[in-house]
Amino acid sequence: MPKRSPSIERVEIRPYRPEDRPAIAEICVSTGLQGRLDEFFCDQEIFAAIWLDPFLKGSPEECLTVEEDGRIVGYLVASMDDRFYQRAAAILWPYVFRLTWRFATGRYNAHAQSLRFAWWALLRAWREIPRTPKGSACFHFNLAPEMRGGQLGHELTRRFIERARALGRRSWHTLVFSGEIGRPRRFWQTMGFQVYSSRTCTLFESQSEVICVVKELDEGNPTAILKPGRRGSVA
Repeated sequence: MPKRSPSIERVEIRPYRPEDRPAIAEICVSTGLQGRLDEFFCDQEIFAAIWLDPFLKGSPEECLTVEEDGRIVGYLVASMDDRFYQRAAAILWPYVFRLTWRFATGRYNAHAQSLRFAWWALLRAWREIPRTPKGSACFHFNLAPEMRGGQLGHELTRRFIERARALGRRSWHTLVFSGEIGRPRRFWQTMGFQVYSSRTCTLFESQSEVICVVKELDEGNPTAILKPGRRGSVA
């Protein structure tokens, strides 16, 4: 698709609907791991479920869909639940069994990197989740490649934060890969997020981490949370 400058005015950001999931899953897998998912894991169904279903099944009312001319081009998934990670584990159990079965029966034998991913997801991933702040709302968003490079990510985050504030949340966080694969830390710095915690990630051969970036309500200037940050340090 030709490169163009994405415009917030041309898109509609609306509440998620169940029929959106196939298009959202397609964006998830086509852009996963910086668009290099096929290099690391061949099972798109499992990958999309890991990243999406804890939100889409656990708190669909908090999720947003981005449309342009009737085509879904992005999404934001979120949860305001204090027990999000515990509930996410319960939602993902069927996929854990499915992944285990496919791993054990040789589904991934023809692709060494998929074997590595499955081994990591089953035995290591849960140990490499960094600490998250208590009472903090959790979110994650993704955009089709042609929609990146503008202010749409900031606008999605702003709308999520407004909703979280209305529900009494005073901090917001997301988990991201940092290293060769993942969104650059400077992106979160532009919105005033800071690193809260990190864990070494053993999935990739190159050095990488899973980091929790967080932003808190500024009591002295409560509207500042809705604007790009100037002093946030994501290093």
